[in-house]
Amino acid sequence: MGGDEGAAATELARFKAEGYNCIVADGTPQPDCFYALCDSLGLYVCDAADINTSREPARITVGGNPSNAPEWKDAYIDRIHRMYYASHLHPSVVMYAPAHDSRNGYCLYESYVELKRLAPGVPVFYDGAGGEWNSDMDAAALFRHPDAVRPAGRLSVTMERDGLDEVVVANNMELTSARGTYRVVLKSGVKSLWTASGEFRLMGGGALHIPVPVPEGVRRGSVQVEVHLLKDISSQGAGQGGKVSDMYDVLKMKFPL
Repeated sequence: MGGDEGAAATELARFKAEGYNCIVADGTPQPDCFYALCDSLGLYVCDAADINTSREPARITVGGNPSNAPEWKDAYIDRIHRMYYASHLHPSVVMYAPAHDSRNGYCLYESYVELKRLAPGVPVFYDGAGGEWNSDMDAAALFRHPDAVRPAGRLSVTMERDGLDEVVVANNMELTSARGTYRVVLKSGVKSLWTASGEFRLMGGGALHIPVPVPEGVRRGSVQVEVHLLKDISSQGAGQGGKVSDMYDVLKMKFPL
């Protein structure tokens, strides 16, 4: 949330109107007015500590990721306390995330234990637990997919034709928003019948539904989708001698009619 409370109120109200019920704070310290707005709008909040070690080495051996380095434990616990005491009196806060994209190990085990001491009845969810004991739920269980199978990749693009033809762009990451642009083209042979394009910003687990007006009688054709997804800042090459195109992952899909 930025410094403009009015703009934040408008955006949160839009999320509510679009059917979102839970906001993930995503590791950025939030002002008290953010939680107050969520209280008043009836939005749930998963408050996340400001811990992200994705730029550090992935290995959890000595000299690797800080999440498994005991000398970092006090720093982790300090950020857990800052998160908890900033928001625990707000009824909208119903869940805590001790970190995001930070591997796993001793410091996050201790963070889980500390959160359970502070808030015994509140669920703790960590998307990097990988089935270990320091998360109260499995990441796959948060997705509405058969058998709770988690989709591969940060973003998935599908075509649904059950009553209403539409392209669905879904954010598969539960604690990270996804931003980018899309272009959808309905084609019959080499002829383009319809085109739509725009920008999107999807909260964790959110989806963009793009209705496709397929005319009656069109039996041979396709729907072609191109999505440019903004990469995580740690993966971007632009600004370090890279090209602007290095800032995006590109997904191209073709769905026959």
